[in-house]
Amino acid sequence: MTDTPASPAPRGLWRPYQIYVVGLLLAVTVCNYLDRIVLGVLQEPIKIELGLTDAQLGLLTGPAFALFYRPASPNGSTARDSWPQPSRRGR
Repeated sequence: MTDTPASPAPRGLWRPYQIYVVGLLLAVTVCNYLDRIVLGVLQEPIKIELGLTDAQLGLLTGPAFALFYRPASPNGSTARDSWPQPSRRGR
């Protein structure tokens, strides 16, 4: 019988590409939360500057926001799926 390890020895905890992907996902998540929060924080200044009623402001922060995000999400996913995938050799 030969003594072979069940799994290869670890080369390191994180590879540069993994760090890049985690950093990119973190940046996208932060932008997503900031995008949602900014409109809520700036509601009163927006309402005053544009002369909106409470009902108009409600439409701006609810359905209008959702109508923008609904078509944008699948399009972003489709665009990402069309990019070339990195090689998985060497694992």
